[in-house]
Amino acid sequence: MLRLRTLLLPAVMVAALTLTVNCGPSAGEKLDTAQEKIDALEAKGVPHTQLSMARVNLHNARDGIEKRDNRKVKKAIEDMNTQLERAETFYSTEVATLGPKIQEARSRLIKAKEDLTGFQARRIDSVIAVVDSFVKVDRPLQANLAAQGLIERLPTLAEDEEKARKMRRELAGSVWVDERRTLHSQVEPRDAAVTTKTLTFLRNGDMTFVETRRGQSNPSFKEDWEFRSWGTFGFRGDTVMLSVNRYQAVRQNFQVLNQGTGEWERQMHEPFDSTIADGSQDRFITNENLREDFKRRR
Repeated sequence: MLRLRTLLLPAVMVAALTLTVNCGPSAGEKLDTAQEKIDALEAKGVPHTQLSMARVNLHNARDGIEKRDNRKVKKAIEDMNTQLERAETFYSTEVATLGPKIQEARSRLIKAKEDLTGFQARRIDSVIAVVDSFVKVDRPLQANLAAQGLIERLPTLAEDEEKARKMRRELAGSVWVDERRTLHSQVEPRDAAVTTKTLTFLRNGDMTFVETRRGQSNPSFKEDWEFRSWGTFGFRGDTVMLSVNRYQAVRQNFQVLNQGTGEWERQMHEPFDSTIADGSQDRFITNENLREDFKRRR
């Protein structure tokens, strides 16, 4: 009887131990939980370098499960957990110090904006809006990255502001014209289409841009059209930015040569006058292209 009791006790203990193991989370569940942690840390802005090895070991663990290699699974999970702990520590440590750092950077950007105008000042506004949006959704790492990135560019913005001020002094009140003839070997030079672009920069910051073409551009096509744009002009460095708020087609007349009859057939389109609010007609021209392609008339 004593012998029977001695033999049964280990069997009960083994059964209990087996039950305990089976009731714990499976390797697959552990990996699912780890994947959720990785995704959450990544969403909060933890750099890829902090999570790359955890991802590698997650893959290795899944591969071990598929191949029924328990030793590989155990090692991969242990390494993965260690790397996740480091990533979580990195996040909590960084976040603890980022609040004041972000506010300091934001204040510095607002101060720098006082010396900027136009598109340079708008650049500050747009980045501050990005920073604030990241802070609002609890993404301090990304907020700080955006703010510090622009702070590094402040010297460049200051240089662009100097170029913009110089361009503004030179262009305000001036008229620039680009006129060129489209020559074709099978079109008489006197009939060749002439394209004219006229840019007028008013002293109050308004501008007009007129484009016309009249004549034969190839052996089977003649054009006679005029488009006008109104809006404002500004400068991104020494690049002229044209912001168009009104766009008008004065005329759109074309002629296409009928190859069968040899006669010119007219194609006429109705004029229009549109208010533009989506930036679809905005343009830009660099200082270099302005001086190479256009001639100052006033």
